[in-house]
Amino acid sequence: MKRSKQAKPQSERFAVEPEGSSLRKRRSGWSKGTDMPVRATLRQLGVPRSTFYRWYQRYVDEGFDGLHDKKPVRRARWNAIPEKIQKQVLDLVLERTDLSPRELAWRYTDERRYFVSES
Repeated sequence: MKRSKQAKPQSERFAVEPEGSSLRKRRSGWSKGTDMPVRATLRQLGVPRSTFYRWYQRYVDEGFDGLHDKKPVRRARWNAIPEKIQKQVLDLVLERTDLSPRELAWRYTDERRYFVSES
């Protein structure tokens, strides 16, 4: 049987299993005490397997607290122009209304030694 490159073998996926517990017992316990496989349970609930395994890993790593929703981490934009520079560019635009965006960017870069894009 050919395995896709993304799928990990079960031994790797559940490497943090506590000793002495059977993976099959634990997984069947998740489906309300039945012997129904996890895959079938997830299909009935409409939960993607990737979501389940992400939740499972969070549970293994952090316990029940890991299952609470977390606020998304706000990432800083790597190419954001600082407010000080934005104000200077805006002042130049208002001062030199006769110049095109390309000419304004060129002039600002030439005079202030700070590159700004014409867009």
